[in-house]
Amino acid sequence: RGIAIKNPLRPIGGGSRGRTYSRAYPEFKVYGNQCLLSFRPIPPTFKSVGTGGIVVDNPGRILTEFTPRGNPHDGSAAFRHDAKANFALSAEELGLVLSQVPTYRVELSRNSRQQQPPLVDGAGRDVQAKILTIEQPENSTGCLFSLDFSRGGAGAGGRDRPLAVEL
Repeated sequence: RGIAIKNPLRPIGGGSRGRTYSRAYPEFKVYGNQCLLSFRPIPPTFKSVGTGGIVVDNPGRILTEFTPRGNPHDGSAAFRHDAKANFALSAEELGLVLSQVPTYRVELSRNSRQQQPPLVDGAGRDVQAKILTIEQPENSTGCLFSLDFSRGGAGAGGRDRPLAVEL
C-alpha cells in the first residue's frame, strides 16, 4: 500500500518562466491491494444576486473515488479507470466522519431512486444504493474506506465484494 500526493499546483498564465500559481488543485491518493482511493475537492460555485451580491449556488464537496485494479491472475493488474466509482461527501458528512471515526463506524448511502440518471455500477448495471463505510478495523490503528452497491456485498466496480482501502 502506498500514499501519493499529486502536485497540488497547476500553472496558469504565460510562458515557462512567467507562470503564476494562483489556484491549487490538491489530490490525495492511497494505493491499496484491490483499488486506488483518491480524495479530491470539488470547489463551491457562486451566483450573482441583485446588485453586487453573491450566494452559494452549489456547495463544495470532497470526492472519494475508488478505481479498481484489473485481475492480477490474468496479468492485468493496472487500474481500471472505466470501472471507477465515486462518492461525494458534503461538509456536513465530512464533519460527521471526523467526529465519529475511529470510535464508531460510519455508513453513508445514496439511493439511486433519488438520482437522475439512476446509479450504475462499474459494469453498467443498475444499482439500488451506493454505500460508503468508514471504520477502524480490528487490531489496526488505520481507517478502512469501503464502497459497496448494496448492503450485504453486491460489490463495486463490477466485482462481487466491496472496494476497500485501508489508510
